[in-house]
Amino acid sequence: MLKVTAKITTLIDKKDNMEIIRDEISAVLALEIANQQVLAVAAGKNPDDYNINVYTEKTSPWELVESEQGEIISQTPIANVYLESASINNAKASDVTMTVYSVRYNIDCLAAKNSKIDNGKKYTGDELAAREVQRVARLIRNILQSAVYRRLNYGGIFNNRSVSGITMFQPQFGVSPAQHTVGCRIVYTADITEFSPEYEAPILDLIQGESTRGDDGKVLFDITFPDLDSDS
Repeated sequence: MLKVTAKITTLIDKKDNMEIIRDEISAVLALEIANQQVLAVAAGKNPDDYNINVYTEKTSPWELVESEQGEIISQTPIANVYLESASINNAKASDVTMTVYSVRYNIDCLAAKNSKIDNGKKYTGDELAAREVQRVARLIRNILQSAVYRRLNYGGIFNNRSVSGITMFQPQFGVSPAQHTVGCRIVYTADITEFSPEYEAPILDLIQGESTRGDDGKVLFDITFPDLDSDS
């Protein structure tokens, strides 16, 4: 039988930084979107144009705006933030306690609209939803790319952030596409530093000493070494 002994002496009960950053992205978006509504009122504009519901780690977020039967549940657009992947950045990695990952987050923006007739012109629901979700993605991209969030409140462990891609997509209910909902995926990447439990070295014999100064001001250090011949 193989005998092994546990060597990690600290409880691993903390979130990884990439998880904390994901939650920070959601919090920043919710905060700034609410503030945009306040600014819209002050500017005499419609605050509903800045009303976006923010979620985290929803598997099928489009089900919040459209039912499987094709009925619109809510016309308030949504943004769903989730952690997609993390790959090691070999140029900045350490094999001891610190690892730098290139982390990818996706922010899926979704909007659902019915067709309507305005001034005698018909606008289809898919066109209205596409224009709406692109407006939502524009707002979110501007928030994430703002200089004030260059470090996302986590300087030191969070670097090189970028909106590296924006892609339109059609949500699916099984094999059938959503009838009224259009999606836009924002890819947000950053280098994030992670730390692992450190090795705790055993306490060695202590060396005692006393610091003094010589007549000429030179710093002297008198050392008392442990008794190396002692069995104790």
